[in-house]
Amino acid sequence: MDRRRRWMRVAATFAAAALGGAGMAALGAPLAWLLGALLVIAALGLLGAPIEVPPWSRQGGQVIAGVAIGLYFTPTLMDHLLSNIGYMLFAAAVSIFAGGLLSLLLARSAKVDNTTAYFASLPGGVAEMSVLAERFGGDTALVALSQSLRIVVVVLTIPVSIAFFGVQGAESYLPPSLPLKPVEMVGMLLAGFAFAYLLGRVRMVNNWLLGGLVVGAAVALLQLPLSGIPTPVVDVSQVLIGAALGARFRRHMIQRLRNFVPAAVTNTLLLIAFNVAMAAVIGWHAGLDLATMVLANAPGGIAETSITAKTLHLGVAEVTAFHLVRILCIILLSAPAYRLARFAVLRVRGSSSG
Repeated sequence: MDRRRRWMRVAATFAAAALGGAGMAALGAPLAWLLGALLVIAALGLLGAPIEVPPWSRQGGQVIAGVAIGLYFTPTLMDHLLSNIGYMLFAAAVSIFAGGLLSLLLARSAKVDNTTAYFASLPGGVAEMSVLAERFGGDTALVALSQSLRIVVVVLTIPVSIAFFGVQGAESYLPPSLPLKPVEMVGMLLAGFAFAYLLGRVRMVNNWLLGGLVVGAAVALLQLPLSGIPTPVVDVSQVLIGAALGARFRRHMIQRLRNFVPAAVTNTLLLIAFNVAMAAVIGWHAGLDLATMVLANAPGGIAETSITAKTLHLGVAEVTAFHLVRILCIILLSAPAYRLARFAVLRVRGSSSG
């Protein structure tokens, strides 16, 4: 395909994504621009339309979202977050345990091997879990599909449910009220891209979101008189992220994996239910807002859940912090936990055969 035709496809795809977002916004849907873009592009992909979303789409959206989210991390809020680090570690450990248990169900219902089921069930990142699955001999395609489905199911259920029950946001910690300064804003975004690139060079997970997040947090913590990120720019980030998520779903993929998809979706719904119950317990014990805790413990992506919190005026920084701790714990502990579980299974089989 020549370059001109490819870019025409890219432009048409983003135009369709933007129309989907605008339509959802007109309906007053929560997380409208991300959901609209995701649903339209996913539908086109499943219908076999020639959609084209370049890799920088989600990367760019994540940097923009990261800077906007980072502005919430004021000195006062950081003190509050550090006082709740124990709850974050507890939630991360329980999420890993729940994902491990549900992997047994996925292995049986989808008829896949235990390694694939394990890394497909953990609420980690698409790339990170796929790499670990490959290292231990799992099916990377199935793991990537399951992780993508998990993020999409969370985006389609949690924000809509919160809005349906009429939960109103009560964000106690707001970002500094910075005026829009176009030159400074562009500088902040470029700094976010540069730092994200450097993080990627050292193989840091979620580097694109974290790069923007660090820049935004630095502005807030140091109380620098730079620029805020206006709502239309955040909406653009939603369209970029939503289009990239929707582009993962293609007609041939779903047809080939029609037995795996229902099992993976069911697995995700069970994990959501488990995490909602855990969120209620943490919220009650810590005296934290229930809706914020539901988002903070939802097994979705950091960018998607943080943007949801911002849109619904919930605890943006708390949601982001809980997810960052969970992802870090999963990256550090999922492989050792898998080795330990495999060793235990082999020991049990060995003793029973002996």
